[in-house]
Amino acid sequence: MKARSRATRVSGMVSIMLSFGLIVAAVEVGSVHAASTDPAVVGQWTAPTTMPFVGIHSMVMRNGSVLLFDRSLGNRGSPGVLFNPATGAMVDVRIPYPRDVFCAGHNILPDGSVLVTGGHPPVSGHPGIGVNLTDVFNPIAKTWTPGPTMDQARWYPSNVSLGDGTTLIFSGNEVPGDPVLTVDRYDPATGQLTTLPATANRKLTLYPKLHLMANGKVFLAGASRVGAWFDPDTATWSAAPRMIQGRKSFASVVLPDQRVMAIGGTGPKSSAEIVDLSAANPAWKLTAPMHFGRTHPNAVLLPDGKVFVVGGGTSGEFNGPVLTPELYDPAANTWTDMAPQQAQRMYHGTAVLLPDGRVLSAGSNFGPLQKTYEIYSPPYLFAGTRPVIAAGPTNVGYGQTFQLTSGNSEGIAKVVLMHPGSSTHSLNLEQRALNLSFTKSGSTITATLPANGDQAVPGWYMVFLVSDSGVPSVAVGSDFS
Repeated sequence: MKARSRATRVSGMVSIMLSFGLIVAAVEVGSVHAASTDPAVVGQWTAPTTMPFVGIHSMVMRNGSVLLFDRSLGNRGSPGVLFNPATGAMVDVRIPYPRDVFCAGHNILPDGSVLVTGGHPPVSGHPGIGVNLTDVFNPIAKTWTPGPTMDQARWYPSNVSLGDGTTLIFSGNEVPGDPVLTVDRYDPATGQLTTLPATANRKLTLYPKLHLMANGKVFLAGASRVGAWFDPDTATWSAAPRMIQGRKSFASVVLPDQRVMAIGGTGPKSSAEIVDLSAANPAWKLTAPMHFGRTHPNAVLLPDGKVFVVGGGTSGEFNGPVLTPELYDPAANTWTDMAPQQAQRMYHGTAVLLPDGRVLSAGSNFGPLQKTYEIYSPPYLFAGTRPVIAAGPTNVGYGQTFQLTSGNSEGIAKVVLMHPGSSTHSLNLEQRALNLSFTKSGSTITATLPANGDQAVPGWYMVFLVSDSGVPSVAVGSDFS
């Protein structure tokens, strides 16, 4: 489908009123409707469904449920739920002690638990004031446990999972305008935190976009144009390619081929750029532009290799919501408008890939639909018969092969590992997609796991089969280490 021209865009103020079911709000709209309503072309959304709070933080758990949590009000623990996307059921998992994990960092540990770092003082609510607390959530036991204290208080920190199973914690404000320079390392095997040597210290933006790459180093993609490498082994920084455009409040992803992509940002920006860090002389290159400028967008990697960009706005944190998502095809370097959603998902919006190949979109602290979620079915779910995985692996070691059983392996084009996402504030450092080498024989597909944890951090993954028509199976969950 060809994108509609900019002349078809609609901008203005839409007033909607709510009284006994009639919505009332005034929002600036800057949105293009897709040229087709065919779900096989533009996908399809569910209607917004009410949830108990605003889904500011969301992450996919090893049992296929999604942990969502919000800010705390008063001297109590933040509200949270475990959401089952298959049934819509929600289990209350509020933190049972005074703890506000609003604006915290989080990542998924090798055993599937969630490490949460920093956030707000429980009774302050003042933006920019951090805490030095950490917590671990167990999705199977549905329990929260206080963790060790960090070296400094952090608000808006970034957690980065490493190939050895540990987590690095970067940045965050201790008080407004005072970003933390030090880097902490959390070891889930011991439950201990250590502060790295002073050589690791660096002034970073809040919620910096940091991605573990296959070489074992962490790549800094913005927000300023300055790029950098961090080496966890030596606790040192080195120079990396500079971005073409400085970006703030943007999204970033690592494509399956290890290229890093930066998308949108304050302006708003419709531009995106990609860097191939494996090239002899890596340099950022602009892609084709999106059809909409977006600040605070979310970007979700899909199992067919495309990138789904959803939400964001055209002005500030909550004005000019962009309701039409776009799908980026890295092979063709094209953007395509998808079916518009109903709720605005801007600042504090989240989006994660589900094990059934759909995308959960929630959050954003503004508008009558802020306490709702929507689920998007991409076009590939309307493109033909889905592959079926009849049997899959449980635990597989690095460099080893494993087998999947499917009814017809001849129609399979890809075996894809998708690490579960962990989304907040346009930040999703946990998601990653890996295309595995594989062979086919009858109903058996034999795939090979990457050689080490730098290529695929240890833990639980969603394993998809993708047909030669680009249609993914429902994933099976497997542990890799």
